[in-house]
Amino acid sequence: EKEMTLTQAILLGGYYWLYTCSLGYGFGNFLYMAVFSSMASGFILGDVVTAMKVGAVVQPLYLAFTNQG
Repeated sequence: EKEMTLTQAILLGGYYWLYTCSLGYGFGNFLYMAVFSSMASGFILGDVVTAMKVGAVVQPLYLAFTNQG
């Protein structure tokens, strides 16, 4: 069982901060997509394959519950 390190926790916290702050519509819009968020978390935690599987399941729900266009 792999435990999260302090560096990983700080990086995930920084990503969450970028996700919640208002950087403007055009620049930070890709941060809100579930697939991108799961990929970034997978890179930080070291398991991109599992993270992308989770993101692929969550992405249709995101698209269904948000106003696209």
